Amino acid sequence: MLSENSDMASIFELYTQKHQDFKMFMEEVHTRTTEDSAIVDARPEIVYTSKKRIKEFESLKSKIEKSDRKIDDKNLFSQVSDIAGIRLVVLHYEQMNILDMVIKKYISEGRWKFREKPKAYESDIRIESDLKLKGFDVERKDSYYTSIHYLVEQSSDSKVCCEIQIRTILEEIWSEIDHRLRYKNPTATEHVLEDIEMKLRVFSNIVQTGRSFLDMVFQESTMSK
Repeated sequence: MLSENSDMASIFELYTQKHQDFKMFMEEVHTRTTEDSAIVDARPEIVYTSKKRIKEFESLKSKIEKSDRKIDDKNLFSQVSDIAGIRLVVLHYEQMNILDMVIKKYISEGRWKFREKPKAYESDIRIESDLKLKGFDVERKDSYYTSIHYLVEQSSDSKVCCEIQIRTILEEIWSEIDHRLRYKNPTATEHVLEDIEMKLRVFSNIVQTGRSFLDMVFQESTMSK
């Protein structure tokens, strides 16, 4: 919600002023996480697909209006952290280790800063333990959503940040189906949505099994070379 002493016009003006800064930083983050030599030289390729986006003002406006927090032109960029974002899709979980190493390299070099501790949404005990050892806050979602999230900001301007999401290709499939069936399905009744949610949870278990199986296949492939 908007703070009492603010209005959407002032939010729009601020958004417009910083839009190019967010776009340029997003492009930098995308380039460094897809074209770093550690990523490019790896075989099989680390990043299978990637997406990037800047939140349109109408989406920002909707998010502010639905938020329980009071947002104004003083705290906009601290309260809304997903104006810029990229998503990196890998074939199997172990490939995330190289991306994690690359992101932390740019942090240690002082190019970026973590706005908050990296977070992972995970329900597999084995992977959950591994992520905690890597320094992630790990949370379980009731929906069985799984993904890794980083929030990095410019060292020179803490207002400008970019969210990095990393998923395996199977997690990306589940997430896209979940989004279309539950959030982009305005004609579905409450009963239908409950049925969809139950089936998506079953599908999530299948995805987790498939993810573990793919890890094993890729590990065996590497060992046989």
